[in-house]
Amino acid sequence: EDELSTGYLNEKIDVYALGNILFKIAVGNSPWKYDYKATKITPELKGKIARAKLRGAKPKVPLEVRNTTDTSIKAVLMAMDRSYRNSPELRPSAKELAVFLKSELDAAEILPLDVDR
Repeated sequence: EDELSTGYLNEKIDVYALGNILFKIAVGNSPWKYDYKATKITPELKGKIARAKLRGAKPKVPLEVRNTTDTSIKAVLMAMDRSYRNSPELRPSAKELAVFLKSELDAAEILPLDVDR
């Protein structure tokens, strides 16, 4: 359930929003534009997206991205999936996501993130 509709806000809504940024990094497009084949998010489309989110829908990742062999993109997709968990209680904190990404990127020998800031 969306935190805005219940009036309950905490940092987990920001983690969901971080999922949108991770989507754009992995896919190269804003989330939901791919699903609706849209070039612009109109008020009507915003309503459709909001209703889809309330039903628990998540933006679709193109198969060519989902099936990538690029370990850094795989790590971003895993972090994105965790960010998009329907229940806010099941979403990691931003710090937990940063630690996860650092661990995955270190394992892939990609430049590390500084999670101590």
